[in-house]
Amino acid sequence: MKCSCGSSFRKNKWRTNKISGEVVFGYQCYNQVNNGSKAFREKNGLDTEGYCDIRMVGDWKLDLMAKVILESIWTKRKEAVIEAYKMIADCYVTEEKQKEKELSELKNRLSKINHKIDNLIDMRAEGEISKEEYGIKRKELDKQKLSIEAERNG
Repeated sequence: MKCSCGSSFRKNKWRTNKISGEVVFGYQCYNQVNNGSKAFREKNGLDTEGYCDIRMVGDWKLDLMAKVILESIWTKRKEAVIEAYKMIADCYVTEEKQKEKELSELKNRLSKINHKIDNLIDMRAEGEISKEEYGIKRKELDKQKLSIEAERNG
């Protein structure tokens, strides 16, 4: 947020609401924070050229400004809400569908591991790999298989 003098604003605690206990903030121009307001400088006989005299802005004013701006920009509300609803409906996935998808992925991974085990047995039967290599690879694949089955059952 920029002031009319070009400086930024600083967020200050303005007050605390007595009823709700909510803290209310205000925004003050950094030019005033650092150099004093134009009125203060004038009152004390200092140079007033280039100094800001904008009053502190309350949170509620910013909220009101945002509301007015959004109302002027967002003219086709009904169509926008319908479009948002369609997007949510298209992307919404029930827990059952999600679980089915996860279960299907686990079955595919398990199938691939079983296929690897079959290939490993064939390679051992043909003498392409040694007994030690077979044992090491088989242990790895069995660990992966147990992990997937535990994930599927858990």
